Amino acid sequence: MIHIFHHHNVTGDYLIIHLQVVTTKHATPNHYITGKTKPPIIRTTEQYHQTFNNMTSKSELENNLRFFSSIPHMETSIGNENITNHIRDTWKSYGFEVEEPEYEVLMSLPQEDNPNKVSIINDDTKEVDYEIVGQLNVTAGGLQGNDVFKYKPFLAYSPNGTVEGELVYANLGSEKDFQELEKRNISVKGKIVMFKDLFGEVRNAKLRGAVGAIVYPDPITHALEGIQPGNTYPQKPWMPPNGVQSKSLSNILGDNKTPLLPSKRGMYRRPLNQTMLSDLIPAQSISYEDASILLRVE
Repeated sequence: MIHIFHHHNVTGDYLIIHLQVVTTKHATPNHYITGKTKPPIIRTTEQYHQTFNNMTSKSELENNLRFFSSIPHMETSIGNENITNHIRDTWKSYGFEVEEPEYEVLMSLPQEDNPNKVSIINDDTKEVDYEIVGQLNVTAGGLQGNDVFKYKPFLAYSPNGTVEGELVYANLGSEKDFQELEKRNISVKGKIVMFKDLFGEVRNAKLRGAVGAIVYPDPITHALEGIQPGNTYPQKPWMPPNGVQSKSLSNILGDNKTPLLPSKRGMYRRPLNQTMLSDLIPAQSISYEDASILLRVE
């Protein structure tokens, strides 16, 4: 029996800062129209690449990337605010006027003191045989001394809830995969569905009666050189066995309460029960290392 314990906060109080560059200087065109026109300048793709390379600094690119990746910067975190301020100050140093309009966006965040969990419950003893806690303690990068960043991977906008059920493997979680399960007379009603792809549709599972969902990154596509030590991060760029990804379950462009419109103060907002977030079920992202343990349980 699989048990998902899922808690997070949904709030509309957090202000997202969007930087917008405003410049009053006019660019010089390649040619202009008067009584006589200059012929347009025709460049090859290689020439454009060379022009771009001449305008960029490899050392500055390296410095920026090191700064951006030096500390974790989840949305709404201090690290995220530091990067925002750095970009603003850098653009201002170049002579740009920078505006910082505020947006009130419906956010979904894991609770700081109550991480999500996935547990294997022994049917006979009702005891927990194995538990996956949705928290990784990050100590690498630019963190100072013994500082630890508690990264809580989650699937944004997944509803709160505690669900139990048998585990059903659904490959990529696509409509075709669920149709295949139906052909094999395998029902997901009242069960927890597991996908090996972060883009599996949780809504497909709910439409067929599933009570929960678990997703994990497929090592075939996320660890192309194998999962053995030395073939994944930090020695290689591929995801390590204990790596967990976060993503949003929303398929709306922009704020779910103001789809396709800026979520500024005064904008009409739909009630939460009228958004597409109401057709979701508790879901959690785990590592492929933990997924292998769940799939081996009989």
